[in-house]
Amino acid sequence: MLIMNKESLKKEIVHKIKQQMLRENKAYYCPRKPDYSLEIAKTQHDKITKKIIEHCKQNKFEKILDIGCGFGDLVFSLAKYGKQVYGIDVNEEFIKICDLKKDFLKQKNIEFINAPAEKIPFKNNNFDLVVSKTVLEHVEDVEKSISEMVRVTRKNGLIYIECPNYIWIKEGHFNVFMLPLMPKWLFRIWLRLLGKNPDFLSHIKYVTPSRIINSLKKRNVVCRNISEELISEILDGKSEAIKHTHKRIYDIIKTTRLLGLNKALLFLSKSFQAYPVTIIMGKK
Repeated sequence: MLIMNKESLKKEIVHKIKQQMLRENKAYYCPRKPDYSLEIAKTQHDKITKKIIEHCKQNKFEKILDIGCGFGDLVFSLAKYGKQVYGIDVNEEFIKICDLKKDFLKQKNIEFINAPAEKIPFKNNNFDLVVSKTVLEHVEDVEKSISEMVRVTRKNGLIYIECPNYIWIKEGHFNVFMLPLMPKWLFRIWLRLLGKNPDFLSHIKYVTPSRIINSLKKRNVVCRNISEELISEILDGKSEAIKHTHKRIYDIIKTTRLLGLNKALLFLSKSFQAYPVTIIMGKK
């Protein structure tokens, strides 16, 4: 009977997640049928978390906070690296799903709270590691959200921010090409011409590496631009990190190396901050 109850709970969790994913797909005018598996999600987020921890250059933390935790997958993967891990999200339905998953997985060092990034419900200097992955472009107030991340981070604590770079020439949510920092009125016309619903564009904030770094630095946070570190490794042939995820870009880079143009491409990439993803590590 207990096994049946657990299986029923698992099915309920997956069903609720697919419902939320379907709503999101409609918002992006995406025809894909939502697909979700607890096992696949765990494998994917364990890999993502491993990369984050590698960038941190330490693997033990007292308290970790995940901003905009969504369905909680990253929080569960982070749980092995922190004594206590918290996830917050502005979407109340997401938090209900996270609590169901917590019951299903019997994870005790995790807590989920319904709260926005602009008003984190914790005291100052509280966390060793604060993570914001693909969230900052969705918040109401980017500056206030970054300010709150810094506030709740302890001295010498780390802040990991990963989000799209809107200087890049592709918008990932709608999966379309765009001009760097393309005016939204023009982008809406472009989306309609492509047969996509532009309504969700109003929820997206154009975040860039310089905007994030400047916001952190003015709060006395020391920053590492991990995106530029990764670009240097890729252009020097020391990493194949994008070989499968961005195959066309990888093939172009491979060609530039053969032509001896990799250093010029690196200079241009850094000068114009032209890379698809922003990854910044801050130390308070």
